[in-house]
Amino acid sequence: MISNSMLKNAANDYNEDKYSEEFYTYHLKILQNAYDINESVSRAVKYLFLWKLGKVRSKQTPSSTQLKFSDSKRRQYYSIPITNTHQGIIKKAIEKERLENAIDFRDEVISYDRFKYCADELTSSTIVLPAFYIHIWRPEKFPILDEKVWKVFRDEKQQRFSRNTKPGSWDDYEAYTYFFKKIVDDTRLDWRTVDRGMWVFGHQLKKRIGNRSIKPVKDKESILLEHKKQEIILNHRQIPSNLLNKACDVIDGDLPYKYRGIMISCELIKTTMEILNAEVTKTLPQNCRNDIRERTPDGLDKRIKERLNTNLRTANIISDVLKSAGIVEIVQVINPHTNRIVKGTKLLQKWNW
Repeated sequence: MISNSMLKNAANDYNEDKYSEEFYTYHLKILQNAYDINESVSRAVKYLFLWKLGKVRSKQTPSSTQLKFSDSKRRQYYSIPITNTHQGIIKKAIEKERLENAIDFRDEVISYDRFKYCADELTSSTIVLPAFYIHIWRPEKFPILDEKVWKVFRDEKQQRFSRNTKPGSWDDYEAYTYFFKKIVDDTRLDWRTVDRGMWVFGHQLKKRIGNRSIKPVKDKESILLEHKKQEIILNHRQIPSNLLNKACDVIDGDLPYKYRGIMISCELIKTTMEILNAEVTKTLPQNCRNDIRERTPDGLDKRIKERLNTNLRTANIISDVLKSAGIVEIVQVINPHTNRIVKGTKLLQKWNW
C-alpha cells in the first residue's frame, strides 16, 4: 500500500539533474496559457519531449545544442542528440493541425477519446510518448506514463513483471490513470508529488528485481475487467438524469429488451449518447466490426466496446433504435483514416447537453 509519507519521501529523491522541474513546469505553463499556434508553442512541445526523453542538460557537452531557456539561477540549458525516430515523432507533434487539435483538447472542445487517436499517430512503437502528448496538454488530469511507474502499478496489482516490462496500449494508460487518480485522492498529495514519487519507486523497483520475473499472473481479461468496472470515463460529461430518463421513455419497447441479438438497455443508451455528445460535431462514423475492439477501427462501435468492455457489434443496432426514437439521425460522413464516405450517427441538437 502506497502511503502519503512514502510518496513524499520518494519524491525528494527525484532526479532533478536529469529531469529539471523548472524546465518542465515553465514549458507546461506556455501550453496552458497559449491562445493560438506560434513559435513558442511549438518550441515548448519540442522541449518537453526532449525533457521526457532525458535529453535536456544544464551542462554543455561537445555534442550538445543550446536551448532557448535559462532557469531562475541563470543556468543555460542544452539538449544532447536524439535518434531520427524521435526527431520524426517531435516533428509530427508540432504539426499545425495537430497543435490546433491539442489546444481544443486542452480546452475540452474535443474529447479524450478523439484526441488519443491524434496522439496515437505520433508513433506505433510505444504508448509512452503518445500518452505524454496527452499529458502535456492536461497535466492535472492525465499522468505521465513510463516503464518505471508501470512496474509500480503492476506490483501494486500483484501482476507479474520483469525488468523489461513496459505498458503497451491505451487500455494500459487508462488503467494506470485511474490508479494514479486514486492515489492522489487517497494521499491528498498534489499530482506532481505523486508522479515524482512513483517515478522513484519504479526506478528502485527496476534495480531491485534485476532480471527476475515476479508476482503471480492475472489473465489479461480479468485485468481489463477490474479497471473497466471502475467506469473510467476520462472526458465524457455525464448525461443529466432527466435527459436520460426522457430518452429511455421515448424508446419503443420496455427496457431492457433484446433486439437483433443486442440487449437494448438504459446503460447502452446512456453510453452511446455520451460518446456522441463528447464530439464537437456530435457525430461519429459507425465503423462496425464483428471483431474484438483492438481490431475495430475508431468510431462509435469501438468506443462503445471500450466503454462497456464488450466485443459485440453494437453501434449500427443502437443507432437504428435511437433513430426510431428521434434521438439521432443516420448520416454520411468521411472516415478520416480512409477518406471514404461511410455511415455515421449524429446526436440531434435537442438531445445535446
